[in-house]
Amino acid sequence: TAKIPTEFMQQTRDKLPEMIQSLLADRFHLAIHREPRQISGYALVVAKKGMRMERAKADQQASHLNANNTHITAENVTMEALAKQLSRRRDIGELVVDETGLKGGFNFVLDWMPDRPDSKPDAPADDRPSIFTAVEEQLGLKLERAKAPIQAIVIDRAEKPEID
Repeated sequence: TAKIPTEFMQQTRDKLPEMIQSLLADRFHLAIHREPRQISGYALVVAKKGMRMERAKADQQASHLNANNTHITAENVTMEALAKQLSRRRDIGELVVDETGLKGGFNFVLDWMPDRPDSKPDAPADDRPSIFTAVEEQLGLKLERAKAPIQAIVIDRAEKPEID
């Protein structure tokens, strides 16, 4: 168990990952390295019919994104941020990389049918599209199968710590 005093934590928030890595290396004799890898995922690209999102106004400063299981509302959100949000969606389940080439922020609403609809027999019909269709129809973007580059952390060595 490692505890960092609150006042120290505030001063060194950006150094916390290095501190944790150092602790793991010391206690578990953990040795790692990073290497580039390719994994299956999706590329977010502009659809053939072109994008359907509204560009954020030049004076619009704050970025705001609200998301739940089947709905995203965005104000002044970049395509990189959208790709990260889509990567977290259970309906997609894989890494999404922005390859739209679109710069700046956009305002949009995205609404789709959940991947696993309610199985109750008396549940009302839901005519919303899948997330893949919604991205294309509502935003003018498309999710295409692609290999995505990542930096993988590879564990070279780890040992069970001795209990003092």
